[in-house]
Amino acid sequence: MIGDPGGKNSERNFLDEETLKHNVQSITTQAQTLVEHIKDLSGIDCDVEVMNNLDFYTDMGYIRFLRDVGKHITINAMMKKETVRKRIEDPDQSISYTEFSYMLMQGYDFLHLRKHHNCKLQIAGSDQWGNIVTGVELIRKLENEESYGATSPLVVDSTGKKFGKSEGNALRLSPEKNSPFTIYQYFMNTSDEDVPVYLKLFSLKNIEEIESIVIEHEKDTALRFGQEQLANMVTQLVF
Repeated sequence: MIGDPGGKNSERNFLDEETLKHNVQSITTQAQTLVEHIKDLSGIDCDVEVMNNLDFYTDMGYIRFLRDVGKHITINAMMKKETVRKRIEDPDQSISYTEFSYMLMQGYDFLHLRKHHNCKLQIAGSDQWGNIVTGVELIRKLENEESYGATSPLVVDSTGKKFGKSEGNALRLSPEKNSPFTIYQYFMNTSDEDVPVYLKLFSLKNIEEIESIVIEHEKDTALRFGQEQLANMVTQLVF
């Protein structure tokens, strides 16, 4: 409903509330399905609770938010964050107050989860680092507690191309958007260089098992043994 400026060179288009509700429900279903498949395939019992951060703000008015959250984060610190600084310094770009305030909301999300659910770690893509640090700072100031952030770079192939709608290779976790065959075929077309990387990222195999698959694959790459193993694992995990 607000829009994260991270990774964007211009303002995001707002979605209507019905579309947002549909997306939230779809993502929730996909996440729960993925966790169930991880449990079935690995035996790891993942106890996951999906929460909607919209609920955090139901009884919070604008003035209370400014007093309880905005008071503790300086404009100086917010403008140093890369996602904001890039949009301000570039004359061809701009950032609205709405997107500028986004990091305060994500910071408060972390504070709420730390305070009410003892959540100590936030994991996200590397473009979320500034938002995570904002939450860590709020927790330190308001709760006098430690909290942590862990980020990872975007997944790219051996040519540096990322997965995404703008690249034309977005992989959807819904069978209505991408069929199991589409997902399977995509990973069957993985380059030999990317097979070891994707096995580590997208499969539940341990390092020794992955190394064994790679050794077998490299005996005759034309047989595409590694790609077949990868495609099977990802398809089972998702669907």
